[in-house]
Amino acid sequence: MEILRAKELQIEVMAAMRRIAVKGTPLYELGQISAPELTKIVAVTNIVVNPSRAMNVHEPIQVALLAGVNQLYAEIGANPRDTDSHTEQSRGFNPAAAWNMMKEFGYFPPEVSTLF
Repeated sequence: MEILRAKELQIEVMAAMRRIAVKGTPLYELGQISAPELTKIVAVTNIVVNPSRAMNVHEPIQVALLAGVNQLYAEIGANPRDTDSHTEQSRGFNPAAAWNMMKEFGYFPPEVSTLF
């Protein structure tokens, strides 16, 4: 339903997010969405919505870049899906990791080549 609404709204930037099993929440028993399942969701969303500027996935996983992901977000600080108050040291992605993943898949912008 939300994918169809996003298509109608002609979204420029879209993202799919992995369900994380957080103890005590209503969906905890369903567990975490696997990397292949998240990649399928990204692929279908990208095909149906066809965002004009960017498709993102959170948390970043390499295989999702094959489904059209062209934008990643670093995550730093507290997050309710993690027990570590410094998410970048646990579940999160720091900026260098995000850039390195994008570089590996050929998205590395030449103008920032001196950063990494």
